[in-house]
Amino acid sequence: MALKTKSVVQYLLALAVGGGIFYWVFKDVSFAELSEKFANVRWAWVALGMSVGLGAHYLRGLRWKMLLSAAGHKISSLHAFLAVITGYMANNAVPRMGEVVRCTILTRSDKVPVMVGAGTVVVERAVDVLTLALMLAGIAWAESERFFSLVREFSGDKSMGRWVGVAFAAALAGAALVYFFRERLLRIGLVAKLRNAVVALVRSVLDVRKLESPFWFVVLSAAIWFGYVLTTWCVVAAFPATAAYGLYFAAILTGMGGIGMVLPAPGGGLGPFHAAVFYTFLMLGLDGNDGKALALLLHTPQLVSNTILGLGAGYYLYRAGAKDA
Repeated sequence: MALKTKSVVQYLLALAVGGGIFYWVFKDVSFAELSEKFANVRWAWVALGMSVGLGAHYLRGLRWKMLLSAAGHKISSLHAFLAVITGYMANNAVPRMGEVVRCTILTRSDKVPVMVGAGTVVVERAVDVLTLALMLAGIAWAESERFFSLVREFSGDKSMGRWVGVAFAAALAGAALVYFFRERLLRIGLVAKLRNAVVALVRSVLDVRKLESPFWFVVLSAAIWFGYVLTTWCVVAAFPATAAYGLYFAAILTGMGGIGMVLPAPGGGLGPFHAAVFYTFLMLGLDGNDGKALALLLHTPQLVSNTILGLGAGYYLYRAGAKDA
């Protein structure tokens, strides 16, 4: 009961923070202003962007299939793709729930152990974080003066460094306590089960060494993120205020928007993503209200399409599991 209460509190907190950020970003924008900005949007380009994004999700499914194969579990490309889409749908409802849901639904449909699936997802997320970090490093290098000016605005100079130092010290202290009292902790049944789960998870992560083709794994990883950039570019091309901008601008938006998507907020980054796009426009010296409108145009269609498709994908996999039961 206590765990459920904690989860509910965490969810409500994330919802409040995400909703608060969303409200703060759009509080000075009227519906009439947004309607005017959307009046001449080329919706065919938006639809094309959503299709490209769906293709990137399919590539993500293929990459996950490679990791699962390395862990000794063969599944179809279709099931891997549908599980990924189901995960995105779940993330729209509860932050970070998508990783759990797609592993669980694959356990039902293809008998892949949850911890094996979780281990492969850990590898996936690590690769994505590395890719995003490289993108942000490229943005910081190409737009160094503007980028670090924005960072300084949020860092609070010395205060940010102080809090990072406190967090690091607390993590070290916690790790030391766990190490010195490890034998006593392992006598607790729940801790022992958790240890076994972690061991299984680590083994699944290490299975990445058994990849049949590391080269194609890297190619797929790059193609996934290039697909995200192309998705952004299609929507940028659809929006009259940004139609003249190219892939470079789309890459900056994808990287900076990725920061907002990483933060745990319901609605697939609702709030943090919009703030990230808005501040990217300010960083580049562009109209902030155009940034707010473009953020809606980038986020809302994907939120709706991922939710609808995810519900269908989850139902399909659930029924597939029922047939095999």
